[in-house]
Amino acid sequence: GDCPLGQGCSSADPNHPLHRLTPAQIDEIGKAFQAMHDEVKADLGERDARYIRALIKIQRSMALGGRLVIFTSPAFCSPPGEASTYMRR
Repeated sequence: GDCPLGQGCSSADPNHPLHRLTPAQIDEIGKAFQAMHDEVKADLGERDARYIRALIKIQRSMALGGRLVIFTSPAFCSPPGEASTYMRR
């Protein structure tokens, strides 16, 4: 077909939007996406890093809290014979 991407077109449908674009239009779209990527990446800063570190700290705290709940649950604190009785209830 007349795919502007050459043999790399993945759609056999002649009505697929990529079939209607010229190589120059595809290049222009690629440049626009790259500009958006560069703008977002340039905007990332210390505020974003603090936010990510805070989320990691919260996640680790919750994981530790969950382990503490499991470790201190009555089934694990009871003697072996009583633990199995507790777990059958």
